[in-house]
Amino acid sequence: MVMRVGSVACNVAAAGVAVRLVGAERYGQLVLIVALTPWLALCALGTGERLTQVIVSAVHKTTLAQAYPTIRSVFVISGFAGLIGALGASAVVVWGLQSGHDPAFVIGGIITVAAIALLTPLGVSSPILIGQGLIAKDGFYKLAQPILYLVLSGALLLTEHLTREQAFVALSLAYALSFVASKIMGMVGSGGIAFLRHRSSPEVRRNLLQTAWPFFIVQIAALLAFQTDRFLVNRFATSAELGSYDFLVRIYAGLYMLFSVPLQHLWRNVAILYEEGEQHGIRRIVGTYAGGSVLFWLSVTALVVGLGPLIVSILSGGRLPLPGLSMILLVGLFFLIRGTTDVFTLTLYATGRQRETVSYGIAHGVAHVVLAWAGGVAFGVVGVLAGQVLAFLLSSFLPFLILAFRVPAEPSA
Repeated sequence: MVMRVGSVACNVAAAGVAVRLVGAERYGQLVLIVALTPWLALCALGTGERLTQVIVSAVHKTTLAQAYPTIRSVFVISGFAGLIGALGASAVVVWGLQSGHDPAFVIGGIITVAAIALLTPLGVSSPILIGQGLIAKDGFYKLAQPILYLVLSGALLLTEHLTREQAFVALSLAYALSFVASKIMGMVGSGGIAFLRHRSSPEVRRNLLQTAWPFFIVQIAALLAFQTDRFLVNRFATSAELGSYDFLVRIYAGLYMLFSVPLQHLWRNVAILYEEGEQHGIRRIVGTYAGGSVLFWLSVTALVVGLGPLIVSILSGGRLPLPGLSMILLVGLFFLIRGTTDVFTLTLYATGRQRETVSYGIAHGVAHVVLAWAGGVAFGVVGVLAGQVLAFLLSSFLPFLILAFRVPAEPSA
């Protein structure tokens, strides 16, 4: 939890430094490049999640050595996919993000996305650590990236005579270097380098791909639902307005970290009640958590309505336009629905109904893009935000609410 909050704090601070270095318009362009980086996780083709399962099983049944061929296979597969991903993402930067052939944008964007995509194989360190239960250690290596980026960004702020174009490229390089350093640290700390000495066979790689594709599909759906908003907002707003939206979302995301603290106990509590056959107890605890979520986010939204513009102004040094009331309310409503849906999702997981969430997750991803785009065409940025709220409400919130309170009579086998 501390590491997650630390990560958000470092990212917010680094964003404040960045907007001072490059200005509002350039900062909006930087937001687009950074928003593209989560999509590069697709270069692993879902093998990382499958590797975690393999390692957990190997450690539980025999020894970690049983997973060595799979670790090597993930490294090889993601290496080839990462190369293709680097080329594809670079093409998106040049032709797909409305860059207008801006040299600084193109150079900075290619540096960032190519470095992250090519380093996809080093991502095996995270499944290795998580699969062995070393979650805190994995979190430490992930926290290294925003800390290093903040340090490098701060150093650039002390540098004089940099034009905004030069500062933009330098920030992109700093982001890429921080990512490279954190990945190398994770690889060394997890012992992943030693594991790569073991051979893998085509049969192992083929089996890995056959079992990893469901994770890949779910990953795409999640990216469509949660990592397309900045691209859609950019389509119907200026770069400066996109920067303002980005800061507002960062404020809500920081508060979301606080909200997630009590949720850590929900899964266990529901699972215990489920094993005991306490259906009414499950409904009661879910209702309590859901009600608490609604009250929390209503309070947060009221707070951001009053202080959000001031916070954005302070963090950006007055360089970004202030978010309007409609934007603040719609983003707040989105997080209210998201937080409450998390309560229902954890309940479904605790009662052994993970598969029921997959189809709705895919529907959510598709609905998010369609409704947000349609809303943007009709009403601009406000329409984009209203569209994503409506998509979340119809494709996830309402179905999960019904499923969460419809508790099966007996535990699943």
